Amino acid sequence: MSLQHKLHQLLLLLTLVGISACVQEKKAPSPIPPAISADGLPIDYLVQGNGKLSVILVHGWSCDKSYWKQQLDNLSKEYQVVTIDLGGHGSSGLTRENWTMDAFGEDVVAVIQHLNLEKVVLVGHSMGGRVIVEVAQRLPEKVLGLVGVDTWGDFAVQTKEQVEKIIAPFRENFVETTRQMVRGMFLEDADSVYMEGIITDMSSAPPTVAISSGMYYQLWNAQEEFADIQVPLKLIISERGFNPSAIEPYGIEADVMKEVGHFLMMEDPDTFHELLANDIEEIISAENQ
Repeated sequence: MSLQHKLHQLLLLLTLVGISACVQEKKAPSPIPPAISADGLPIDYLVQGNGKLSVILVHGWSCDKSYWKQQLDNLSKEYQVVTIDLGGHGSSGLTRENWTMDAFGEDVVAVIQHLNLEKVVLVGHSMGGRVIVEVAQRLPEKVLGLVGVDTWGDFAVQTKEQVEKIIAPFRENFVETTRQMVRGMFLEDADSVYMEGIITDMSSAPPTVAISSGMYYQLWNAQEEFADIQVPLKLIISERGFNPSAIEPYGIEADVMKEVGHFLMMEDPDTFHELLANDIEEIISAENQ
């Protein structure tokens, strides 16, 4: 076995171990009191760093706060960084009837208020991009700007009938349908071990939570929601999902990443951090003008 092959095998092993650790982490609540959302649901979170500005990282559908793990060390050198498990995800509570974007927005608001945060920049991946818009509407005096991550690509308003057709396969066979969908979020040449770790994790999500949140995610009317947002809107997005005409009416400024799939912050963490740090600095500068 060549040295190059041995190194490749070691890299795959370390990747798999890292993914497994993330899956295990989300089952153990943080050793700090949870925030309590508007409906009484406990919301788990993690705080790292002590900067004056707080950066709130919000995960996507069927994910959890561990998906931001590769960004924490760098971001926390400059800012206080807060990662959150939305209700029904990770270590947060599971006793909610409807897993809506409104409810998820209240989860984030609960953490911000629980920690007495004054000024925040909200960063949301995928479904989290819609959640942070809900938060900005509720706390306009605290939110300096929004950064979407591989989100906001399609603002088409869908009917309940259209959404039900999308959701139906998940009701019939949640695990396999989710596995197929998540597999399609990666590039063809993605590392198979890394990809399988994410696929397994997301397809292990509570089906009731995932199906309900997926339905409300699809029904969310972005055209109405964005109308009230007055702060800078930034977007970091994969080249394959970028639709300039979709974001143009909303004044969203986009950075496009190449050779990555849907999980930008995990697939190319260094490039992603550089872009995110720059977006945060521009948001701060706009506030100070």
